[in-house]
Amino acid sequence: METPINYRGQLLTLAGLACVIGCGGFAKPTEKLTVLLRPLGQIDIQTLKGAKSSVEKRLRILVEIGPALDLPRSAYTKPRNRYRADKLWSFLETTTPKKYSHVIGLTSVDVSTKAHGYDDWGIFGYGQIDGRPCVVSTFRLRKPGGKSPSERLGEIVVHETGHTHGLEHCPTPRCVMNDAEGSIKSVDKSTGEFCTKCKARLGGNVR
Repeated sequence: METPINYRGQLLTLAGLACVIGCGGFAKPTEKLTVLLRPLGQIDIQTLKGAKSSVEKRLRILVEIGPALDLPRSAYTKPRNRYRADKLWSFLETTTPKKYSHVIGLTSVDVSTKAHGYDDWGIFGYGQIDGRPCVVSTFRLRKPGGKSPSERLGEIVVHETGHTHGLEHCPTPRCVMNDAEGSIKSVDKSTGEFCTKCKARLGGNVR
């Protein structure tokens, strides 16, 4: 596993978002992409529909909501009742039919990974640049103030999907691909949209 980097930073003192850097680019505009949105554990239908809408609103891809899967026991860690993001990522890779270009695993449980000198760093989500799966958790999105949990979720899902389609973190202020650098406030400051540079990278696949 490559070294994870922070996406949306810390929520209070624990939460960050790990994104793993790879290589490659986005599909050609002529390619039809279908992404599977896969519930891991219990996720209500409105949350799933909101995540689906957020991605389809910004990218020219079709998002299909699949049946829920039980969380794999192999990903569970007992000390803080968390699930390891890298193992969920691998689980999604092996359980997703090949017809889907990418898969977004959505869960309400606490998710963590090894990052920033910690073996058990709580995160919002985990993806790989130009990879196939990503994982997003709703567990840390309920902090009062700023945007609603559903708005935050929409932006994080779009951010992670952007990573799996070739985008790295972006320095343009308020771009949805910003690294929050340690605060949920950066999520709330984001426009939720790709900046001009990120749109250019995505080509004809961005709305």
